[in-house]
Amino acid sequence: MLARESYSGAYYRYKAELNTVQEWFITNTDTVSSHPLHIHVNYFQVISYNAYTGPYSGGNSDGWRLYDQATGETCVWQFDGYDPDLYIEKPSDPYKYLGHEQNQDLSQEGTIAYVEPGDWRDTFTVPPMSNVTIRFKTDSYTGLVVAHCHILNHEDLGMMLAVEIVEQGESLDANLASGGAYPGSCMDNPKPLVASSRKTSNDPQKKQSN
Repeated sequence: MLARESYSGAYYRYKAELNTVQEWFITNTDTVSSHPLHIHVNYFQVISYNAYTGPYSGGNSDGWRLYDQATGETCVWQFDGYDPDLYIEKPSDPYKYLGHEQNQDLSQEGTIAYVEPGDWRDTFTVPPMSNVTIRFKTDSYTGLVVAHCHILNHEDLGMMLAVEIVEQGESLDANLASGGAYPGSCMDNPKPLVASSRKTSNDPQKKQSN
C-alpha cells in the first residue's frame, strides 16, 4: 500500500503540471524490510535521507498494524482493511534498523542498498523506517504515471498509486490521501486533503472535489 490505501486504478492521488520540479517524501514504515520503489516515465534524483518521525508497522500474512513511534500504542488511523480483532504480533525490536547505517557490504545482515544522494534513478530501495526526499522534472510527457513497489507480490497486493501529469494551467484537483506516515497522523485521524485547482471554472463538475 502507498498512503495506507490499496491501489484503485487511475484514481489519481496527485496531479502535477508539465515542466515543473516535483519533490516527493518517500516513507517506509516497515521495521525490517526495504522496498524498491519504481516510478514510471521520469527518472528522479535522490536528495536526502531524513530523520524518521512516523509510525512503524508490524504483522504477517494475516494482517498488519501501525504503532506510534513515541509510545508504542496502536495507531488510531490504520491501513485500509485493518481488522482490530486480528491477532498481530508487535515487532520485538522495531528500532533495529532505525538510523539505517550505510552498510555497503552485501554479505552482512541489514544491508539496505543505499543510493548516494545526488544520484539519478528510476528505481531505488527505501530502507526500513526511513524518510527519503526525491526530486524529478515533469518533462514532455502528460498522462498517467504509476509509482509502485518493484516486488511483484507487493505490487499485486496494492502497493502502488497513480499520478497524472497535466498541461500547464490545467486543474490540479485530485483524490489526495488523507495523510501518510507523518508526525501526528498516527493517533489522530486527519480529514482528507483536497487539492485546489489553479484556475476557476463555470463547470460544477470541475469544481467538485472527488
